[in-house]
Amino acid sequence: MTVSRPPRAARAGPLRLLPGVLARPLLRAVLATLALGLRLTRRRARVRDQVTRTLSFTLATEDGVARTWWFDGVRRTVRSAPNTIPDPDHGAYFESSARALAGLVSPRAVPIIVADVHRGRVRIRGSMLILLWFWGLTRTFLPLGRTPGPGSLPGAYLAHDPATHGAESIVVEPARDELDHDWPAAWAARSRLWLVRGGAGEPMPEP
Repeated sequence: MTVSRPPRAARAGPLRLLPGVLARPLLRAVLATLALGLRLTRRRARVRDQVTRTLSFTLATEDGVARTWWFDGVRRTVRSAPNTIPDPDHGAYFESSARALAGLVSPRAVPIIVADVHRGRVRIRGSMLILLWFWGLTRTFLPLGRTPGPGSLPGAYLAHDPATHGAESIVVEPARDELDHDWPAAWAARSRLWLVRGGAGEPMPEP
């Protein structure tokens, strides 16, 4: 009988072993760098396109390091301060500065942070998705663990070619500005899309 082994837990690396006297100032420097990076890149489309909600987010540790960010979804702006607030909308509270460093700067940060949440080493306030969203936002200017993909695959079918084998099965429809009014099922399906409902001002549920 073959017994399958459980998946190996994500490893946080040597940073988690740093003593507090080194980890605390290093984490403060990392958080200040993230705050400065978000401030300097706030006008970039990649950053502005992700700041779509108004919320506050605090990242803090039990050994005294903290920073809070305020995101303005209307003006698409970001500001921060090196402190914590009593009731942030969302937050992540690590058991130590070394543990926070291990998660934030690792190329495999997502599995490490998720594993630490399950082990009780990180307490989440609000939505866990906001923490992962924040981590992804920092990667817009700090590309740790990101690998550029190819511009296009070799031999990709980028334009309609009637001479290509199989092109006879591709139906090319004329461009339309809106759905056919005689197609009620399509209009009903469109009305259920979050993108359409949110754009019309309907309140959307939190992630």
